[in-house]
Amino acid sequence: MGTARTSLVALALVAGLDAQIAWTQLLPAGGPGTRVAPALAFDEARGVTVLFGGFDGPVTPGDTWTFDGSTWSRVATTGPAPRTGHVLVYDPLRRVVVLFGGSVPNAGIVDDTWEWDGVRWTQRFPATVPPARTLAAGAPWPAWGGIVVHGGYPLDGTPYFWSFDGNDWTDRTTATTPNGADHALAYHPVQRRLLMAGDSLNVQFDGRNWVESDPSLLPHRGARMAYDPGSNHIVMWGGFDYGSLGPTYYDATWAWDGIWSRLDVGPTPGGRSDFGMAFDALHRSLLVYGGIAYGWLSSVEYDDLWALAPAPSPTPYFEARATGFGLTTACQFVGGFPLSVTAKPMLFTAGERAWIGERGVAPGLSEARR
Repeated sequence: MGTARTSLVALALVAGLDAQIAWTQLLPAGGPGTRVAPALAFDEARGVTVLFGGFDGPVTPGDTWTFDGSTWSRVATTGPAPRTGHVLVYDPLRRVVVLFGGSVPNAGIVDDTWEWDGVRWTQRFPATVPPARTLAAGAPWPAWGGIVVHGGYPLDGTPYFWSFDGNDWTDRTTATTPNGADHALAYHPVQRRLLMAGDSLNVQFDGRNWVESDPSLLPHRGARMAYDPGSNHIVMWGGFDYGSLGPTYYDATWAWDGIWSRLDVGPTPGGRSDFGMAFDALHRSLLVYGGIAYGWLSSVEYDDLWALAPAPSPTPYFEARATGFGLTTACQFVGGFPLSVTAKPMLFTAGERAWIGERGVAPGLSEARR
């Protein structure tokens, strides 16, 4: 936890070799408290980040909160039933926040659809409804008139890729649609494609076909992503993998503009999964709230709020322009000096990959900067 109140400042994903970014803990008074598997969405029409759901120990609150960059406000106590693992997506065409599914105490996994207009929740009753899902992923998709929802538990083979245009849900599942749960989905409006990552998934969708994305990264389960329009990157953080000694949690920060690049920043919120994430476009900050780090003997449930923001004293990094981590990956390093070669073996790629701040993307999407 931090020790001083920090104002929300702008996010700048590296604009050259002399910039660095960092996570900053924000300490607004009050707030939702501990939340595991909540959902966040930035309401562009009203300039606030909306939080709904999540559990706090044995309690699952059903209240709605907004964050305006400095203050949390509890704005509703009625609406959808209390739940976790639901989808919350802002629909930029209709200027509402859409909620779907999740897991409700004493009711199990549900399939209801709700909309938040900044004042109240309204339940929608479309003629077609996707199967009940929890820990699904959602994103805007204007090409189909609204949002899309993908995957989630149970992984039972029923249709799992759907779009919602404000009137009805449409099944978009095909034979080539990958499936997964507790993963992340984000929309890149410039490239007009979806990026899906986590639960062994690393793919993108252009409206017709699913193709493998940059294979230099295998995203973790429970990670989350959001699009930053200022840097033109999708940013991903957190997640976990299971091992023989229990789950391992990650706090690495990554960015994607056709390829994955790692942003080493510090301090970080601390490895966790099942947190809420949204990009505050008004204050240009990536926000993370809550989450959990589960262990065999004990667990840590979080009630903290973090923003990805510029470091106050950036340290230039002057190693070779194209370096990677691991012996089999080709991701980029962007961050502060020094680089531990022992802990992070370098793989040189002869400058073929774009750096954060450059506009090049992977070959096949547009010309890569070389």
